[in-house]
Amino acid sequence: MEYSSLVFGVVVGIIAGVIAQEATISVNQAIVVKPTPNPLTDPADRVDITLQCIGSRTDLSYYIKNHINWSFTSTSTRNVKKLSMQSFSLESDVPMAKYNLLYEEIATGYAFTLKISGVTYSDDGIYTCSLLQGGTTVIDQKTVQVTVVHPVDSVKLSLKQGDNELFSAMQPAGVNEAANKLKPGNYKAMCQAEGSNPEPEIHLMMNGEKYSGAPTTMKSIIDNQRPSYMKKIDKMYDLTHREMEQVLSCEANIPGEMYQPQVASMKLKVQIVKPTIDCENITRSIGDNYVPIECTITSQSDVMCEMVSWQFADRNEVITLGEAVKDPEQKYDIVKAECTSVDEKTAKTTLTIYKANAAHFKAVYYVNYGVGEDLHRHPVSINLDTTISGSNLIVPLSMLVYIVMAAVSKLL
Repeated sequence: MEYSSLVFGVVVGIIAGVIAQEATISVNQAIVVKPTPNPLTDPADRVDITLQCIGSRTDLSYYIKNHINWSFTSTSTRNVKKLSMQSFSLESDVPMAKYNLLYEEIATGYAFTLKISGVTYSDDGIYTCSLLQGGTTVIDQKTVQVTVVHPVDSVKLSLKQGDNELFSAMQPAGVNEAANKLKPGNYKAMCQAEGSNPEPEIHLMMNGEKYSGAPTTMKSIIDNQRPSYMKKIDKMYDLTHREMEQVLSCEANIPGEMYQPQVASMKLKVQIVKPTIDCENITRSIGDNYVPIECTITSQSDVMCEMVSWQFADRNEVITLGEAVKDPEQKYDIVKAECTSVDEKTAKTTLTIYKANAAHFKAVYYVNYGVGEDLHRHPVSINLDTTISGSNLIVPLSMLVYIVMAAVSKLL
């Protein structure tokens, strides 16, 4: 009998060891939830959550006195709170005021459910279900992340040059809001979001183009043990003149669609720095072909050929680059404007007259740089060559009289 008992004990011990090695539990997915309103005016608005820890019948075998232990690590304090420890044989609810542990046998095994009533920000953290043997040895352990969410409280968008903050915004720019005027240059845009849980997703946008970059994040605990994240991101922009207004914006929101994103934006208008326009002082004769009026445009800011145009001074007709223009009245014949970038600060532009007539020498042309209120004009004209040439005979009247008299004297 003693031998049989010994053998039975050894077998039970072996079985227990094998089961202890392979025993596992499972828990539900992470939970994201809004807090119970404070103050709570309607009991129906109370927020309750359920965490479930399930083990199979094999895992909770009679031969191993397995226990389930729930513990909670607070996000706010990082303290660990032991919520319960009960044998798998528990058959009734265990009231614990805020926490209730329920045990039930289900089709796949045994479920140990932890119910939390009236969820608040202090319930944010990690809940751990441990399967213990003998009350001390951990056989398996699973965690559930509970996030009690809070929306982004505020966003701030700012634009800096060096250490100087030029403009800032904490809400979307209005439809009729005037644009902030800037000179071309490099500017740092910064977006900062505060007050959310979990940490927000944050984007800087220039004209709708998103930039996520590498933000910095800080966490603090504020009133009611609420976790609060601050996140900021910045980016350098090289702003050059564009005809349209540009829109810089910042958007932040926690993941998901529980809340609307917080947005701040500002309108920007980069003004053109007045350029220097130097044109060659050319002299030509009537009838000359391919007469070029050449000008050089320089500026402290970037010079772009798309900002260059030519114009007849006596009317509003603009000669766009690369376009050959023929006057319907045959007044100016054909002219063509072109532009070539020399470097970032310099461009050369030419107005070519295909066949010069008298009207060209009376006309004044404008070299235009910019648009709208930033339009800069420089007048230029062609000098008429009054000397004798193969294509043009213009001589003083006194000289003409002398020639005629000499010819008459020879005839006499």
